[in-house]
Amino acid sequence: MIEYLDKIMATIAEVMWSMPLVIFLLGSGIFFTFYSRFTPFLYLRHAIDILMGKYDSSNDPGQI
Repeated sequence: MIEYLDKIMATIAEVMWSMPLVIFLLGSGIFFTFYSRFTPFLYLRHAIDILMGKYDSSNDPGQI
């Protein structure tokens, strides 16, 4: 009985973790990119500037 359940679960896992998952992830990524009006790409430069410390000041309160 356990072996039978294991075979069923392995078959389901094979199907789910192959091409359908890739198609779903790519499709949802494209959908949300359009839905957010390309916000991740429009503000990419600003995000990099923040990470690089362009807007940091050593005189700001809370800085160590």
